[in-house]
Amino acid sequence: DAATLLRYAVLLLERQGGVHHPEVGDALASLALLRKKEGHYREAAALYARAMDIVHRTYSSDQPHYKVATLLLESGDVQRKMGQFVEAMAQYRQALQMLEATLGNDHPEVADCLNSMALVAKKQALYENARHLYDRALLIARQALGSTHYKVGIYLCNLADVYRKEKRYDVAMRTYERSMQLICDALGHQHEEVATVLLGMGKLETERGKCYRADAHFAKARRILEKSLEKDHYKVGLVLHAAGENALQKGQHRDAQKLFEEALRILVASLGENHPEVSESQRALGDLATQTNQLALARDYYVAALRSTTAVFGVDHPKYAVLCEHLEKVGGDPALFGVSSSSSSCAGAVGTATVAG
Repeated sequence: DAATLLRYAVLLLERQGGVHHPEVGDALASLALLRKKEGHYREAAALYARAMDIVHRTYSSDQPHYKVATLLLESGDVQRKMGQFVEAMAQYRQALQMLEATLGNDHPEVADCLNSMALVAKKQALYENARHLYDRALLIARQALGSTHYKVGIYLCNLADVYRKEKRYDVAMRTYERSMQLICDALGHQHEEVATVLLGMGKLETERGKCYRADAHFAKARRILEKSLEKDHYKVGLVLHAAGENALQKGQHRDAQKLFEEALRILVASLGENHPEVSESQRALGDLATQTNQLALARDYYVAALRSTTAVFGVDHPKYAVLCEHLEKVGGDPALFGVSSSSSSCAGAVGTATVAG
């Protein structure tokens, strides 16, 4: 496969030119990009670190260079996917400065960097900051690429996610629909970016109580992703989690349990235990256990979710306060969660809840 060929290329180049040859760095970066797209983020991060070391040996640190900026941007994307938001934002800021210095303020790659920074701001619940960054990215993309380019569609989908987080559902749905039109026209109806838009639309329908509409969006998104990516890709886990939330809202506890547990298994395997998406699945399983009066199990899941959340965000993120409230409602003490020994098995465990009916 492609990864095997790239690994072989790295070995050949190292034998021919040494482990610090610039072409070795290029091959490592290509392999890292491939592994990132496949969802193997920890391996990708290590590969980018090796590529970055070679690039720093090759180019002067006094002058901004496009290749350094590109590696910073791609490596930042991996850090973001792994939930390491402080590290990701630091790399994005360096990349943005270099891209603006080497390519100009209105280049499409500057828009890509702004979009990535906005994704971090959204995860940190800094929605106003995220909207401003998306607005800048959209302005650049429309001017440089045209208003019907697929990247405009991707940025619009991300902006719609922010509107949804702010509960501005009507404007969010209009933005999702425009995004869908642009992406389908440019990439086709079976592209994985279509599944991303469907996921957002499904979440919106769940949040405003239109659960059966949400079911259709999630089912279509899952079919697209399982056809275009690995069945255990983290994006499949995200869809399964959202479908579980929808089932829970409909009172379908057994279906919700199966979906949440499968989502948690995939997300832990893909992203690691200390990731925001893992925390969301742990929180959801805690909610399910609470609704079915399994309070001890609920406490374990909420504590696991608190650990995942604080590892990424600290205690100042809104999710921390929400999880503390959930834990208190089932008889837990948030002040003690850091030393609780009963919760560690919930980080990646599945199949522990038993749901009646």
